[in-house]
Formats: sequence, structure tokens, C-alpha cells
Amino acid sequence: MPVTLPQGTKEHVIVDIEDLLNNLVTLDGTTPKFDVKNEAGTLIYTQQAATNQVMRCFCLIDTDTTGPTSSLWPAGTYRLYIDFTTAPELPRLGPFPFMVDAS
Repeated sequence: MPVTLPQGTKEHVIVDIEDLLNNLVTLDGTTPKFDVKNEAGTLIYTQQAATNQVMRCFCLIDTDTTGPTSSLWPAGTYRLYIDFTTAPELPRLGPFPFMVDAS
């Protein structure tokens, strides 16, 4: 079930990362960044820095008028993608869906 954020809030969407090759035990030094797209596929966030702890990314999403759209985000489903550097690879993970609820 996707995470639901109330409209007009500023909260982290937390994504647990699993390395199936068992090469990584921490995301330190991988420079995690994230993008968010709305239902129409329009980018809302582009290459926004994420913070991390061990194998978990914290993506701060601002659905208020102070956020990247300068308006309240409409209710609906959004898709989050995470990019990071793990030389020689540059993986892009996602989509990780989340909801914005206007009720």
C-alpha cells in the first residue's frame, strides 16, 4: 500500500533499499537524488537531494504552497524515482508510488 501524505504538508517519503548483489551495506557516498512525477508524467521534483541512513533514503516532499509547484499539490498518485552512484553503475530505482490526500 502506498504512503499517503496529507495535502499541504512537508514530510519524508522513506524508501528502503535492498542490494540484491550484496555489494552495498550503506548508501554513504552514493549521492542519492530523487525525482517525483505526477499522474500525467510531469516532473515535480528533479534531482532533489535525498538524505540516507544505512540502506534507507529519506525524500522530503513538500505538498504545500512552499513546495516546487508553488501551489497545493492536487490529490492523486505520484511516482518517486531514486538515482544514486555505485561505480561503475548509475541505477535508477522506482517507481515508488505515494498518494496525496486532500480530505
